[in-house]
Amino acid sequence: MHSSIWEGRHIAMRWLIEFVGIADADRKTGIPQRPKAKGEKLEQQVMINRFAGGNQNLFDEKAESATKLSLVWKACTQASSHPTIGTNHQPIPDEILVKAIAMIIAHLEQTIYDASEVNLFDAVHRV
Repeated sequence: MHSSIWEGRHIAMRWLIEFVGIADADRKTGIPQRPKAKGEKLEQQVMINRFAGGNQNLFDEKAESATKLSLVWKACTQASSHPTIGTNHQPIPDEILVKAIAMIIAHLEQTIYDASEVNLFDAVHRV
């Protein structure tokens, strides 16, 4: 049971990072890339740029925080295919996941939630 919860966290975090427009870093430049479609058109994927504001909603891939999210994306990708113990893969302790989700929430609040005049904190705690 614990493994499936841990696996779900990694998959959800990876999806959220892709949702804001960040994926693996370019090997030459180190700059995070935009998610690429596999087997489907990118336009069919649900990403933040499909909301009001369009591409302005995408996370700035040149920002330092984008590099951090890209590293978390890669770590989640590697950890969801096999255990990372005894490998050279980046570990993903809870502290890293908490920092990543905080960056994503801040970005969502500054983009699609501000545009719709919805307070994310209030919306989540109203449930």
